Amino acid sequence: TYADWLESQFNAGPSQGGWDWLNQRGYADISNDTAYYDNSYPADYMIWYQLMKSPDGLRKRVALALSEICVVSLSGVDITWRCHAMAWYWDQLVNNAFGNYRDILRATTLNAYMGDYLDMANSSRTATNEHYARELMELFSTGVDKLNPDGAAITDASGATTPNYTAADVKDIARALTGWTYTRLNGAPLTDNNQIDYASPMIPNAAIYDTGAKTFLGTT
Repeated sequence: TYADWLESQFNAGPSQGGWDWLNQRGYADISNDTAYYDNSYPADYMIWYQLMKSPDGLRKRVALALSEICVVSLSGVDITWRCHAMAWYWDQLVNNAFGNYRDILRATTLNAYMGDYLDMANSSRTATNEHYARELMELFSTGVDKLNPDGAAITDASGATTPNYTAADVKDIARALTGWTYTRLNGAPLTDNNQIDYASPMIPNAAIYDTGAKTFLGTT
């Protein structure tokens, strides 16, 4: 029955990951002498193949739905190996597809590809970037306005909508999210941007963290 199939899908673990799919087909050995260098389409192939052929089809489709909420793009990221970084981002969504949304938001926040795409990586107390903080509220979680259970906007007597957060909230959320940087390959120092490890979550760099008090959504 449908219920039996759903239960079997929920109980099944993730099948082959996106990075493993690329690696199996030789994309991990791309060099600047090949046609695949600095191209994004292997990631497209990987995602479509997994959606159509993987035994854990429900998990992969939930990951696709999550990718439409916690959005990254194959454009706008200045990395040579963007298809590989995207594969690790995809695997993160797949692995968390049936989990808690708080865990998904945490993994998304610390993902190196997201850190690059929405500029949170290396956001510091002296150069705070609000891009990720704004999208975190607007797209990934609460949304701009308060809603009724049926999805209709909550309005006041004049018909104006009620915002979920303010510009000041975004500013201090961004301050709270300072201090994250990429994990580096081969034990390289945190200043080495040629050794970024896009397969690992970002790590804290206390030297650039804003230690002052932050107030957002009514909490300090």
